[in-house]
Amino acid sequence: MSDDRAVAAAPAGRLNLRLGQLLRLERERARLSQRALAARAGTSQQCVSRFETGFYAPTTAVVERLFEALGCQVRADVEALDADLDESIAVARRERDDDIRFMLGNLGSLLRWSGGLDYVIDGELAAALQGVPVRVTRADVAVAAADLPRLTDWIFTLPNCERWNERWRDFVGADRDPNRPGPLRWWTPLAELRVRLLETRPTPVPVVAGAEEVPVRPLLDVLRDDPQLDRVARRARVLGA
Repeated sequence: MSDDRAVAAAPAGRLNLRLGQLLRLERERARLSQRALAARAGTSQQCVSRFETGFYAPTTAVVERLFEALGCQVRADVEALDADLDESIAVARRERDDDIRFMLGNLGSLLRWSGGLDYVIDGELAAALQGVPVRVTRADVAVAAADLPRLTDWIFTLPNCERWNERWRDFVGADRDPNRPGPLRWWTPLAELRVRLLETRPTPVPVVAGAEEVPVRPLLDVLRDDPQLDRVARRARVLGA
């Protein structure tokens, strides 16, 4: 089997995603391009790219060759399921109030341009507001599909706003219009903004944050739609027990 077929043979799981991240870090530390690493390892640039981005799982033989070409070896170990989250959970518990206060302030500033968009807080911020120990790195909101025109007006009103380009894996070169295909993600100077379009706006859970009450998507719905947040919530329950 060729390396490319080996890479495409199975979808990547968490282990493969982590190995891909480590390979990219070691390659960049060695100041090698994907093409140069591929030449050293006797494989293709496509193989290296697919592995690093986590889209596909390589065989163990390919993994060993790629790391050996960088003067490294992979060491395997076993730990409790989701134990890799423990450090980030501990940090999130310490920083929770500051994270929430900071992101709510930035989201409020962004919403000043929204023209009264009917929204609920979603994603990381919604989970943190409902007790999940997760770092809040972006502002997520959910809106009804019927509010797409108002959402469009809001996005075009936001200053210095760039949309996520799925092909380039960066916030550049994509039409910011929410009606165009692609992930509903935008970079702004205040925060990354992500929007989830739902058939109807969910009935919010009122959560008091500081001196105000904010509309939050119910936690079970948030966790159902975000496997990574669900992992954090499950691991936090284990640690709490």
